[in-house]
This record gives sequence, structure tokens and C-alpha cells, in this order.
Amino acid sequence: MKHNKTEILLNDQIFLLSVDSMAFFTDKEKWLFYLQNEFKHMNEGKNNMDLRVCDYYGQIDAEKFKKKLSKAYGKYRKLLLKKFGELTNTRQIRKDYLCYLDKRDKHFHLRKSNIISMFDGILTRLIGCQKGQITKELIIVKNFYYPVMEQLIHNGFDFGNIHYRYLSSGSGQIKEHKMMFIRESTYNKIKNRLMCGLTIDEINRKGGVNPNKLNSYLSLAASASAPWEDFPINDVLVVPDYSTNVTDAFDFIDKVEKTRKVKDSNGKIKEEKFLQLSEDINKNNEMTVPVESFDGFGIVDPEIADKISDIFIFRAPWCKGLLASVPFMDYFDNLPEAKSGHLIVKDAWGDDYDILKNKPKIIMTDSQLKMRKYYDSLDDFKKRFNDNNCLAGIASVNDIRNRVNLNYQFLQTLDLTDDELNELIKPLKDTIRKINVGDNETMLKVIGATQDQKEIKDSHIKAVSLYHNLLRDPFIKKLVTDTKAAMIKDVLGGTFKIDGYRNVFILPDVVNFMSQIVYDEEHAEFAIEKNQVIFDKYKPGTTVDVLRSPHLYVEHALQTVSRVEEKYKKYFCGDGLYISSKSSTSLLIMCDYDGDHVSVTNNNILIGAAKRKIKECDIHPLYYEMFSSDPVPINNEVIGENLKVAYGQNIGIISNAISKILNGEKPDMDAVRLLTAKNNFTIDFAKTLTNVELPEKAKKYLNNKVKLPHFFKYAKDKKESQMVRRNESTVNRIERLMKDPEGTKDKDKIYRNIAFRDSVPMYEYQKMISKNRRWNDEAAIKIRKKYDAANKQKLKSMPKDGEDHTAKYFCNKLKNELIKTVEDNKKNYSDVDAEKYACDILVKYLYGDKKSKSKDTLWKMFGNQIVENIICYQKTHMKCLRCGKEIEKNKNRKYCDDCNKLVTAENKKKSRRKKQLMGA
Repeated sequence: MKHNKTEILLNDQIFLLSVDSMAFFTDKEKWLFYLQNEFKHMNEGKNNMDLRVCDYYGQIDAEKFKKKLSKAYGKYRKLLLKKFGELTNTRQIRKDYLCYLDKRDKHFHLRKSNIISMFDGILTRLIGCQKGQITKELIIVKNFYYPVMEQLIHNGFDFGNIHYRYLSSGSGQIKEHKMMFIRESTYNKIKNRLMCGLTIDEINRKGGVNPNKLNSYLSLAASASAPWEDFPINDVLVVPDYSTNVTDAFDFIDKVEKTRKVKDSNGKIKEEKFLQLSEDINKNNEMTVPVESFDGFGIVDPEIADKISDIFIFRAPWCKGLLASVPFMDYFDNLPEAKSGHLIVKDAWGDDYDILKNKPKIIMTDSQLKMRKYYDSLDDFKKRFNDNNCLAGIASVNDIRNRVNLNYQFLQTLDLTDDELNELIKPLKDTIRKINVGDNETMLKVIGATQDQKEIKDSHIKAVSLYHNLLRDPFIKKLVTDTKAAMIKDVLGGTFKIDGYRNVFILPDVVNFMSQIVYDEEHAEFAIEKNQVIFDKYKPGTTVDVLRSPHLYVEHALQTVSRVEEKYKKYFCGDGLYISSKSSTSLLIMCDYDGDHVSVTNNNILIGAAKRKIKECDIHPLYYEMFSSDPVPINNEVIGENLKVAYGQNIGIISNAISKILNGEKPDMDAVRLLTAKNNFTIDFAKTLTNVELPEKAKKYLNNKVKLPHFFKYAKDKKESQMVRRNESTVNRIERLMKDPEGTKDKDKIYRNIAFRDSVPMYEYQKMISKNRRWNDEAAIKIRKKYDAANKQKLKSMPKDGEDHTAKYFCNKLKNELIKTVEDNKKNYSDVDAEKYACDILVKYLYGDKKSKSKDTLWKMFGNQIVENIICYQKTHMKCLRCGKEIEKNKNRKYCDDCNKLVTAENKKKSRRKKQLMGA
């Protein structure tokens, strides 16, 4: 049986502190920071002491006053930066930054804004973090001032009497200028397990490493994962990465060396060399280039996969990637070279390995073991893994998603007609119309209440799916209203669902992978031909469009679904999309195989539009040689310098520039090609620390004076002042097409209020509680008061962006307080389940007494218990076969008491008539 671990990953969280540079300011620095900001805000007119001061004094010229404010701001900023550099002591977290004094109870409390959540993973399990609790073992720091950052990396910091040291920054954290610190004493306990026996000194002796790569690899332990308890480390084989020489037509972008004049530190003019992408793109250039065919990919024995999933992402020290279930020993056993009983191949270290003798359970590629070259051999890696009792984890299982959302990037590269757009958005418009007239089935569907119970994450949606009467609940009505508004906003921003559109893992040709382990490329087998894919959700011969985000260029990879030869069928076990090693597809969509998802569609409208665009713009995969990174000896200073450089990169501005071009009147596709290349160099910059510059024809679009497309109002919440007027580009036209035509009847209008109907009976809170209680007992009164007090403090639900998870922590804290209220009075409630009691009191209070619209806190605290109560009620109750009234189940019971009397009377009457007829 395959176990879906997704629910575990989503439920198991710990909470930790998050601070920024200000948390470490001294009193003097804090005062200078305050003065600096005051003058800055005055200059920008953002506080009460703005330029109206000029009107009061009259004689002061406004421009001169602004210059004085600007000068004052600069003065205090310089003083602040100077003061940073004067500190010689270890920095400390300020108590007044983390806590506030509650005037009511005279106690200090943690500020909600400083608490974030983190999914359980290898790192939290090594540390021993308690799920659902705040840990002081880890602290996230967001950097705003480089001098402070450098001091923290070099010296660490103190929090009370605890000392912290820098641990790592993942690629996502680098984008947000964040750093993870760990309690030093804890780090010393777990470092060998975390680093699988390697030390920084040993890494440096072997040539060092790219600092930001090391950062990224260390951060793998912090990613969400479920425990992989029986990870078969002793049965792992690591093989080299294999590439395939692919011949195709490419648009080749070269780099040219240029010089410019700059001032050095002494103010002298000197010439500086730099690399720039060439304006001259060599288009439709037939080239043979090496393509990494299996980057991040590995295979696992089906016996192991059967306990997990056909396809899954795993984590281990220095390890990440995708594993696919493949009966690879069957393949190797049947090779002609295996007749002797031995099959010798080369592992990633170049050593001989007998596959038939050792019978590996997992075959990893070199790209999956990130620090492979720092281990002397495969046995050295395994020994250190075992000696240090290292942990492995399952980060994600195969989660093929049907009928997923398009996004504006996929649409803006196509020229769709009004008729084509109308056909794409018609199902959505029909859905909105059904919602507007209060169609219950549609409302249940759009909030996710028609899915399988196992797939529903939110307890309140699970409850509605079980008990449809909750559609009458004001809380659920608001959810439906908000969902409808979000649907309209999304479609105006180019995001909406269409049929025949799926999201899946992308995988390479597994037969070619096994073959290349044994043979060289020339003699290797291929199960998939060029520009063909294997995907069992579509019939062989179907044309599909394979897309991957980010989608910047016209990266529509049109492929044909292939039929697998009978002899190879057994090796394609998963639901993923398998692509050919002979194709340049991976270069077109810029994917690897470590867990990348792709969108796949057989939608004729999108495929037809993609064919037109590819022909019109003569689209080919882009090819440009990327930079590699040189290893350096690691120390705190090097880590700080490399982080500082990496922080300066911004890919968002590049993708926005591409949208400016594609949504213009006459898109400059050469500029798009150059910006796409620049984007990928920038993504790699954190690891390579080398970048290229753009020629002027593409660089000009990075200028903020060139405004954004109109639909960014909906796609990215941009202001009108930041956008151009709406034109007739593909995504912009959706807003026009969504408007109701003149003469539309009220019932058919998109932009109208929902007419909620009473077609389901009113909900009854009695079906949502575990049992009837004494509703006005002392504990019940206290529970209601504490709940109301918490809501007055505006205890809100977790925001949709997922960044601020503090509500979940505070809801859990309130829940524990309510349970304790019951447990403290053991005399009266000794035989009561405290959690069920508190839940019942609040359900009756909010659903029976108040009929409150705001129930976020209730569902976050007791949602699972309410769902359990509903299930229990439905198991113990049935509908009267005569009137439909709900009654308690009984072995021989069919009717409610009233109906039973009537049925009994009718049966007696029938019996008398029968006797009379027989007597006659």
C-alpha cells in the first residue's frame, strides 16, 4: 500500500522567532535610526511634520526646506552607519523589540509579528523541536544593514544568556535577505549528523566550496519532510551524471567582452572589463550540444516505493532529488553482460561496483549528492552516514493535479482571438452565474467541499462536505462570497482553470538512464524518441503542450504522446510525464529532474495558438553557455561577502520587463530572448557569483519609467499609476470579455451579489457537538469570556500568502488555555474530556446563541474535533424512512416515534381489513 505523506507535511509545524536588523541596535543606534527615518518621512510627506511647515513660516522656500531635510537625513544615516562599525561587543536581541508590556496584567508578552512557523524537517528532528511549540533553538534574521549582518555572521549574537551562531541561508531565504541562526551549543551537538561527518576544515583542505552553494546545501535539512525511518543507506549506489549530445536548431546567444570607464576608490578614472550578452542572436542555428539528461534524478526499488509512492522527493544530509519507482534489477539481470553473474559499472568516484552482487535498492546520481567530491568513496559516505546516525526524509510524494490553473505567463506568449478567449473563460463564467443564483452544488465545488475527504486540508471545508446544511452558516457564506471575488480577480489577472490541464512531475527516459549506467551514449538504449513523451493520462498520438514556470520566452514545448514498447512498459511505473533524452525540451523549458513540476495540456485552443506563435516568431530553444563556480576556502568573512553580493540580485524586475514587452503593441522578441537569458544567469548568480549585462535594446525595459501591463492590477495588485492603459493584448482583453453585454438579464450577470437560497435546511449545532452540556456552568462562562477577549485582540486567521503563520500559534495557545480552564476545576469536571467540553461550549455559543459570522478562531482551534463530532453523529443517526426526520440508529428502527405510531396504526388497519376480507 502506498502512503501519501502530504497530510503529515502540512500538519507538523514548529514555531520560531523572526527578527530583523533593528532587533540588535544599541540604544544610540536606535536613536540615530529614529532621527534618520523622521527626516526621511518628513521629506516624503509621510508624517505630520511635512511640508505644511513651509506654509506656517511663509518665508521658507519649499525646495530649500526639502534640501535641508534631505541633508539632515543623509547626515544621520552616515552617523548610524559609522556607529555600526564602532561596536566591538557581541550584539544582543533587544527585549523591547521582541516583547511588549501588557498594562492589564503587567507582564511582557511576545509580539505576534515576531513569531513564524516552519514545517517539521530533518533539522527540527535533529534538534528535537516540539511540534506546535515555540523553539528558541532557531532564530530567523532579516537583514537590512550589511554592517550588522557581517557582525552577526562573524560573531553571532546573544539572546539572554544563550549564544547563537550563523547556520545557513537557502536560495529562497537569500532572495528575502534572511539568515538562519542556531543556538551554538545545539549546533555543536548535531553538526556531525547535520553534515554527515564533514567539517569546514576538511572541506577547506579539499579545495573549499562555493559559499552560497554550501549555504543552500545546508538548508536542505530545514525543508519540510516526513521521516524516512528505514532509509536503506547501505544499499545505495551513486552513479555519475550522464549527458546526451542533442542536435537541434537553437537560437544561440553569445557573450562579448566590453570595457567601460569607472572611478576607483581614490576617484581616478580607470577602464573595467565586463561581459555583455551579444545583440546579434544566431537564430535557427543547428548545433549539437550536451544536455544533462538526469540532473537531480534517481531510481528506487519498487519494494521500497510501494511503502511511499511511485514518485517522491527525498532529503538526506547533502542529498536532494527525485526518486522514481523502477524495477531496475530486472533490467540489469536480463542484459547480455549479466550472464556471468557479475555486472561491473563505475560509481560516481570512478570505482568498480558490481550491481548483481550488491543488489542496490536506490541508485542516485552525482547531482543528488551535492558534496560527493568531499567523500573519498561510496563506502566513506555510507560509513559516515551510519556512524553519525544521520536522518533521511520524504519531502513530497507524487501529487498529480488535474484541472489546475493557467497563469498569465503562459497566456501572454500567445495571440488568442476573442472567440478563443471566450471559449476558455466560458466555464468559469458559467460557474460564477451558478454561484450568483445560489446553486448549492456549485458553491460546494468552488470552496473544495466536493473533493475526497483525504484531499481536503481545512477542517471547516471537511465539515461542509459532510454536513451541507452549513451552507446556511454566515461564516461559510462569506467564504463563498470571498471565493467568488477571488475567482474573478484571478481570471482578470490571467489565472483560471481549464479542462485537460494537469500538473505533474517531469521525469527523464528511465530506460536510457539504466542503459547509460552500463553503456556509453553511443550504445545506450532509448525508450522515447525525439519530441515524444510518455504520459498515461492521454491517448498515444495526442499532441500536448508542456509548460513550466517561470515561462518567459515562448516556451511552449509541443510534444506527441508515445506508446511504450511492450518490453519497456514495466519500467514506467509512475504517473509523471517522461520526456526523451534525444530532445532539447529540457533546454527549452529550463527544467531538471529533482522534483520540477510541469503543466501539461491537450487543449486544442492553446495548442493551436502555440503552433501559430512558434511559426510566426520562428521559435527555437535558447542556448547560451552558463558560468561555473570556483570553490574557495570557507570562513565567516567569505560567507558574509558572498551573501552580500547575492542579495543584490532581483529576478522579479526581469520577468516584469518581459511582460512589458509581450503586452506591448509590437513585441520585440529579440529583447525577450536576451532578457530570458539574463534571467537565468541571475538565478544562477547566487551560486556562480558571475553575471552578464544586457545590451541597451533589452536593458531599457528594466527602467521603471516603462510602465507595467494593465492586468498587473489583478495579477500583482499594482496601482493604476504603475500601469499603462489597457490595450488589446491577450491577457488585457480578458477584462473586456468578462463584462456583461448590454441587455444582459439580472440572473445572467457576472458582477452581481449572490442570491443565497434556503434550499438546504438550517444547520443544527446539536449535530456538531459531542453531547449536551450544562451550558451555563462556571467553566462554560469562563470559556466564552476568554474566547471573546481573544477576538477583541483581533486574533485573525493565517494570511493567504503563508508568510505570517502567527495566528496558528496563538489559536493553539488559546485552545490550551481553554482546556486548562476545564482541567483546573477537577472537582466538577473530573470525568469530562476537557477538549471536547470546550469545543461543545463554543460551538453552541457561536452557532446556537450568537450565529457569529467570524469563526476563524473556533475552526483553527477545534476544527478537527467538530468534524469528528459530525462524523460520529452521522454514524449514530439515520433519516426516518417516512418523513426524513433524523433519528438515532437502532438495529430494527426505520421510523421516528411519530411516524412509527402512524405506521403501526396503518398496519393494524390493513390487518383488520385483510381479516374481514378473508372472513367474507
